Amino acid sequence: MWIALIAGSFKPLTRGHHSLISLAAQDNDEVHLFVSVKDRTRKGEYPIRWDVMKRIWEDYIIPILPQNVKVHFSGNPTSDQFLALEEAEKNPFEYNTYVVYAAEEDIRRYNNPRIREKTLAHLYANEQLIFKTLPRNDVSATKARQALMNDDLVEFVSLMPSPLMQRGHIIFELLKASVENRKEEEEPPAS
Repeated sequence: MWIALIAGSFKPLTRGHHSLISLAAQDNDEVHLFVSVKDRTRKGEYPIRWDVMKRIWEDYIIPILPQNVKVHFSGNPTSDQFLALEEAEKNPFEYNTYVVYAAEEDIRRYNNPRIREKTLAHLYANEQLIFKTLPRNDVSATKARQALMNDDLVEFVSLMPSPLMQRGHIIFELLKASVENRKEEEEPPAS
């Protein structure tokens, strides 16, 4: 069996993410998607709250994913992806092939000698571990967060996977409202 592992924040999920997940689903028997449960709050970027993203994942995203995709909500997606490989390594009767879809810098971490020789030696020796570099595309979550910051619904929806485009305005409004609600919660009451 071929098992794909993909880790990321997916805040928000874009057409580029969806294309990668769909391609992995076509090329593998199973896809394990590790999704970050942390808020995305970086200076100069539109903040994305996990509580709202969880609702979006459960109500809108998971239903459009291929059936062989399993979503794992994770405090540290890259670490959990690695833990899945370590569990496979411990099983002497493991015959699955694992395909890790990752950014080039993450793949370099997996390929360091300590990991190759000690941590994942069995999977490497049996050629049960394959790395595929994530393609760089123009449909990035950074652009989607920028569209949120600019209050640009049309641009935001254009970056969504096609099965979500009809509901793109709902997702946009949920993400916008979550930031407005947070501002209201943080403002001191008027005296």
